[in-house]
Amino acid sequence: MLEPVSTEIDAKAGVVVNTVSGKLTAAAITATIRAMIGNPEFQPGMGIVWDLRRGTLIELTADEIRGTVHYAAGRIEARGRGRLAIVVSQDVDYGIGRMFAAYAERTGIERRVFRDLEEAIHWASRKVGRNEDP
Repeated sequence: MLEPVSTEIDAKAGVVVNTVSGKLTAAAITATIRAMIGNPEFQPGMGIVWDLRRGTLIELTADEIRGTVHYAAGRIEARGRGRLAIVVSQDVDYGIGRMFAAYAERTGIERRVFRDLEEAIHWASRKVGRNEDP
């Protein structure tokens, strides 16, 4: 069975791209976060992009979304406060992505939902706190 998430770390650009294929589960999200933080190429504060254009969040419950946000927030020291971008192609995933962003509001991590991967990577790779974003 293929893993639902593949991760590419671009240390030079300061961004991690997690590409999702199929239905993303809470277990896959936490496993990806754990593996990403444990990767020697990962540096705290890197921007993180979840590319869901070939995947979906549709089967996640509100409790699972809150749980994964809580899991990620508990690793903020190792993860850093880099930006988080979620890229979607379906309206339903856009709405679920906004739920993630709403639950994550108190974590202090800047986050946005996008429909364009390049725009998301550009935004996520920018340093936190810059005001050049619309």
